[in-house]
Amino acid sequence: MKFIRSTSLLLISFLLLTAASCSRGVETIIGDVAIATGVNVQNAPENNLTEVNASSEAIYLSARVDHPSSTTQVQVRWYQLSGQLIAKESFSGRRSSTHLFDFDKGASSSFLASRIEREGISWPTGEYRAEVFLGDQLVKTVFFKIISDAEASQQAVANKVQQIRLGDTLNSQFKVDKDVAIFTRATNDIYIQISLIDIGPNTEVKTNVRYIKEDQQVANFTSEVTGDKELVLNLSRERFGRLWPDRLWPEGAFEVGVIIGGVQARTRTFQVK
Repeated sequence: MKFIRSTSLLLISFLLLTAASCSRGVETIIGDVAIATGVNVQNAPENNLTEVNASSEAIYLSARVDHPSSTTQVQVRWYQLSGQLIAKESFSGRRSSTHLFDFDKGASSSFLASRIEREGISWPTGEYRAEVFLGDQLVKTVFFKIISDAEASQQAVANKVQQIRLGDTLNSQFKVDKDVAIFTRATNDIYIQISLIDIGPNTEVKTNVRYIKEDQQVANFTSEVTGDKELVLNLSRERFGRLWPDRLWPEGAFEVGVIIGGVQARTRTFQVK
């Protein structure tokens, strides 16, 4: 009888502890945080940026709030990296038609969006950071850079070149078999594979090869490209070796440059030994 009574007491204690644990609820956390130039109707980011164009009208910090309670308080503080406070904004979960950028404390997960607006013609360029506080505790810090329109244009073009691969053989799909950066003087074929994405209709893509030591232009390839494309070009010794008396590649470094729509997008170097 004593054994049954003890077992019953243990079971009751377990149930009480379980109930107490459930009553404490789940800890509130700040999930994904992103810097963006726009958010959707749920305050989720439309992009995720580390560099922002200086002419952007507004900059957002979007943050996901998971398992909020009725007393959850979130604050976002914006700084120039020098330490100057630009703005701060507080959120308490009052999402409604009059508080569109707040999170919803009645939902298990929702987004908030803090917004700062450009005051002049453009943002001051340089380094920035944004901090997210949950109550009094700093829980997230994100860094970003504001760049000029010219830098933004250059970066946009650079992003269209995913990769430049080099090799001396092609596989069965006529792509570079193995990426290498060192070739011998007698290498017959140096293949250049350029992976392009999101290229506008009939965009001119130029690929230049330069012998760096003598600043000598070795080859120029021109292609018209649309959409996503893999360009595979052949820098053949049979064709270009005639530039040197022994018809072998000269020792030293070469540079491959990709130019899209007249803008230098990306470069890669290789060595001949």
